Amino acid sequence: MAVDEKMLQQLKLDFMKTHSVCPPDLPVPGIDPQGDPFNLHLIDDPKKTMKLVPRPQLELGSFTLTPGGGINVQWLPWLTHSIIGTTLSASPDIFFTAAINGCSVFVTGEPNKPTVYHAGIGTDLKGSYTPDTKDKDKPETKFLEKASSIGDAPLFWRTLLEVKVPGATKDKNYAEVNKTHYIKDGSKGKILGDKATKRAVAFEEAFVKKNKEWPSKSDAMKILMMQAWGSVCGFNSGGWKFYF
Repeated sequence: MAVDEKMLQQLKLDFMKTHSVCPPDLPVPGIDPQGDPFNLHLIDDPKKTMKLVPRPQLELGSFTLTPGGGINVQWLPWLTHSIIGTTLSASPDIFFTAAINGCSVFVTGEPNKPTVYHAGIGTDLKGSYTPDTKDKDKPETKFLEKASSIGDAPLFWRTLLEVKVPGATKDKNYAEVNKTHYIKDGSKGKILGDKATKRAVAFEEAFVKKNKEWPSKSDAMKILMMQAWGSVCGFNSGGWKFYF
């Protein structure tokens, strides 16, 4: 059966469980992150129509989304050196943000009207944060400087969100995905080395075990490529739920 927009619209989460979808960044019009770095920018209208497109040249069997087409979604783009946020309405009932490969994604608010934030940087965070002169003596500024100096992206973006949206990280429905969930968390694998997570190491161990069961070495599987990225989506069915 050919994969098309109708399958995603009808199956929603079940589709995402069996298909790899890597959404694009898409531009954020009217915002210059270099002129206003490490700030919060809110998207008023996240509604878009998208098209599901195969992307086998990047990863076999995967898909991306492009503007146009027949899928109505609510969309949160990505912008370097920034936190981009939007508040979701009830419809369309499918949400995507740009694919993440080091970013943090946060959710706050009530399930019927949550706010989602996408925070990240397109370069190395380490040492990249320079505060405004007027803010340099504030405790939170020194905390951000320290997090930046050691390259702790999850801590940096979580702290910056709290600075820009006081109380956000203490919200009763606060949830977060960061790079320790999908790039590395201190775990080590025999093949993957120290760039791994517990899940990745568990997959590696299962992979190695399965290979030992093959009747001949010529039948054995090999790891050809490893790409550390993730996709955050959401579906509304009497209340929004989000998945990584």
